[in-house]
Amino acid sequence: MSNQSPAPASAKEQFILRFPCGMRDQLKNLAATNRRSMNAELLLLIEMGMGLSVGALPVCAGGQAFNEEGQSMA
Repeated sequence: MSNQSPAPASAKEQFILRFPCGMRDQLKNLAATNRRSMNAELLLLIEMGMGLSVGALPVCAGGQAFNEEGQSMA
């Protein structure tokens, strides 16, 4: 997605999402077709839906968000 160094999984924010019947399988198939994880596919779709450039969402580390230049957004 971007050249940012990702935070360890334990430092990333987590969100539980409930899918309508069949949508998880559709997402799984789409992600497999695009050779991405389901998580990466979801993030890409969210970025596109928000009208952001791909990789524009900040990388979080320890609850703190950083922009593309690695500067704190706090």
